[in-house]
Amino acid sequence: MSDVLPPAPPAPSWAHAQPHAQMYSVPQQPYGGYAAVMMSSKSRVAYILLGLFLGGLGIHNFYVGRVGPAVAQLLLIVFLGWTGVVALAVMIWIIIEVCTVTTDSQGRRLRA
Repeated sequence: MSDVLPPAPPAPSWAHAQPHAQMYSVPQQPYGGYAAVMMSSKSRVAYILLGLFLGGLGIHNFYVGRVGPAVAQLLLIVFLGWTGVVALAVMIWIIIEVCTVTTDSQGRRLRA
């Protein structure tokens, strides 16, 4: 028998020329260390206008994909809005949302 080993099989076509450590390293953040901000296709101006004019029905929250608060506002207005106190509480809730919400349901910033 011979002490010579057979030649190694060729590398698979999907193999990269990068070393193993580089393949699993954390990528560098763009823009000088700041993470890129994902922008939503939804408009903040439209969100505010929907909140002011149709907010009692939760339309502004349906617009940005926040279904839970939208359904809660809709049900409160439809079933308890006649009491006046609930309607006032929902209107205050809407004003607070319009002033503070800046992202859609997926966490992307609303565009201006």
